Amino acid sequence: MTRVLSSSLCARLVLVSLVASLSLATPAFAYCRKAGPISAGLKKLISEFARVAPGHTGKATVQDFLVGVSKIPPQAMAALTQRAPAVITAHGKGVGSVADQGATRLQFSGIFARHKSFFRVPEYIHGHYRVAHGMLTLYYNPGGALALGEPIPLLGIPFFRHINHVEITARRILFFWGTNAHGRPDRCYVAEPDG
Repeated sequence: MTRVLSSSLCARLVLVSLVASLSLATPAFAYCRKAGPISAGLKKLISEFARVAPGHTGKATVQDFLVGVSKIPPQAMAALTQRAPAVITAHGKGVGSVADQGATRLQFSGIFARHKSFFRVPEYIHGHYRVAHGMLTLYYNPGGALALGEPIPLLGIPFFRHINHVEITARRILFFWGTNAHGRPDRCYVAEPDG
C-alpha cells in the first residue's frame, strides 16, 4: 500500500511540474498581468538608454531593471545596491551594448505584478539593445541573461526561464524566453494608472 501511495504521489508531483512548465510557456496575449503603477520607472529606464549619444556611455543600476519589484529580502537588496551600475555603450543612434559586472551571482525572491517571483542575476550581465519610438528592446547574450522564476503550484519550488529578450514601453513589458527570438511573447505585463 505504501509503495502504491508513493508512486501515486510521485506521479502527481511530475504532473504538477509539467503543468507549471507549460503555464510559463503560455502565449502572453492570452492574458496580460497588471503590474501596478510602474510607468514612471519604465520611462526612466527607457530614457537611460535613449539619451546615450553614439560613441558615448551611460549607466543604469540593477534596480532600474527591476521596475515594480517589491519585498526583496534585505540581504539581496544590500547586494544589489553594492553592485556596480550597468554600462550602456551606444554604437550608433539608438543601438548599442550593455554590460554589468557583479561580485557574484544572485538569486532572490520578490513581489511583481502581485505574484511571488524569483530572480537570478548572473555575475556578468551582457547583451545589446535597441531603442526607438519610445520602445526599448534588450537582447541578452547566452550566459549573460537574467532569469525569472515562478513557484510551482503546491510545491513552491521556483521554475526558472532565461530571458532571450524583453520589449519595454511606458505602458507594457513583453518577455520572450529562451530561444524565442522572433515568436509571440511568452509573458505580458501592463502598467496601471498612477494613484
